[in-house]
Amino acid sequence: MSFDLTNPAQIKNLLIKYNLLAQKKLGQNFLINKKVLGKIVKAGEVGDQDEVLEIGPGIGVLTTELAKHANHVTSIELDSKLLPLLKSTTYDFKNIEILNEDALKFKIKNSKFKIISNIPYYITSPLINHFLKDEIVEKSSLGVEPNVPELIVLLVQKEVAEKICMKGEFKSKHSVLSLNVQIFAEAEIVDFVSKTSFYPQPKVTSAILKIRPHPKLNLHEKIIQNLPSFFKTIQAGFSNPRKQIHNCLSNGLHLSSEKTIQILSQANIDAKRRAETLEIKEWEKLFLNLL
Repeated sequence: MSFDLTNPAQIKNLLIKYNLLAQKKLGQNFLINKKVLGKIVKAGEVGDQDEVLEIGPGIGVLTTELAKHANHVTSIELDSKLLPLLKSTTYDFKNIEILNEDALKFKIKNSKFKIISNIPYYITSPLINHFLKDEIVEKSSLGVEPNVPELIVLLVQKEVAEKICMKGEFKSKHSVLSLNVQIFAEAEIVDFVSKTSFYPQPKVTSAILKIRPHPKLNLHEKIIQNLPSFFKTIQAGFSNPRKQIHNCLSNGLHLSSEKTIQILSQANIDAKRRAETLEIKEWEKLFLNLL
């Protein structure tokens, strides 16, 4: 049976048929804009050899669009109540696999894959960290090659996309999330997406975020060997964003104020600056002086 999953009336009928409601707590806002669907697939550079991992397929509108272009689509859906509906709307596609799992615990076996999703917005940071930073840090500490996506394309909250890419009100302001992404990848905003592109409508404007991981780590070898400690240092620096960097590092790393100021001076960093003003290369210099 053919479905028009961008038609709000048909979505309502499907939800009624399966005795379902869109769950706000699970971030279930279904995409109904065909142009946006096309932009997401284009941004994902989806080809007939691609293995695509989708998180939060919902009723399958992006799932089926991806399946038209990709070799295979694996969709991870946490809400078990949605599975009968999802299996119905994707029935005609033999290259779709639906798994009822938690994406934040999921490990894909394929060594070559892309992540393309309209994700529940509340898991944006942990999801990106899980498949990018956490994967690299964990595997690097074991001396194993990390299994990161070739490309990540996500529909996320506009504010979060701007924070990651340091655009809009976050221009020239780093955050833990922007560093977690930019240390390992190039990130860009493909386009903004209005509230009216979803059913039910969310309260926020969205953005298509494209993240392309670097083919290799662009970090000093000593930092690669100590990635957990490197990110612990960054976390300490942002422990109180309103405080000066020397106070945050002194408290977070349990160093004396004098020692912290000395280390910052050796790295040519003004102790009175705030963590959000430090660039990646400055965090590298700082950490190398801590070793």
